[in-house]
Amino acid sequence: MMLPTDSGTRRHSRIWLETTLEVPEIGNCPDARAVQAVLDWVNAGRPLVGRSRMAGDALTGMPLGLALPPVAGTRPRIACCVPMTAVQRVAPPLSLGEVLPVLPMSMQPVARELVHYATGMGMPLGVYGSAFWQHTAGDGYLHADSDLDLLAAPCDGIQACQWLAQLVHCETVAPFRLDGEIRLPDGATVNWRELAGEASRLLVRTDAGPVLRSRAEVWATWDTAAQAELRP
Repeated sequence: MMLPTDSGTRRHSRIWLETTLEVPEIGNCPDARAVQAVLDWVNAGRPLVGRSRMAGDALTGMPLGLALPPVAGTRPRIACCVPMTAVQRVAPPLSLGEVLPVLPMSMQPVARELVHYATGMGMPLGVYGSAFWQHTAGDGYLHADSDLDLLAAPCDGIQACQWLAQLVHCETVAPFRLDGEIRLPDGATVNWRELAGEASRLLVRTDAGPVLRSRAEVWATWDTAAQAELRP
């Protein structure tokens, strides 16, 4: 099941760029080697991912992230920003079900249980991080100590509570760390552990960058969205 395309956010989205992309169009990139790595990736037909805007990004551009294959124990990460005219296609994150074949056997039982549970709820469940890059490039991104990064999009507060309870349950039996975010109705996201915790203020990630919101405000976003749908 794919995440909705009309969430109004680009964080975690898969973004393909035109192969006509040129060096001067790749802004806010650390160095010439990184620029060339982006070009090589794009020419291979692979997507980058959307990220939050940060200092140095053009206000009218598309902020992107790229994780290169691990080398000698390092995990190279590249941030860049390109003009919107360079964007060829935007798609939601991959679903967890789509990446099951590339997950290590140790992850398979719990991952399949999560897919089954989310499907039964009718809740979109995406994946990002190492599992996404492994599916995209297949170059050893996943290892024995990898986390599984999930992106869930509950339709209401009740579903969000049910999903948090399921994650807490699964982590008690999973031989790996379950990480990830919950997508709010306005497209922003919050770490699931923070949402399941008791802190009065939560770090919420948006396309424009991170912001602090009260716990009550975060939970109220589902009620606000429901009220908007009921308006004539």
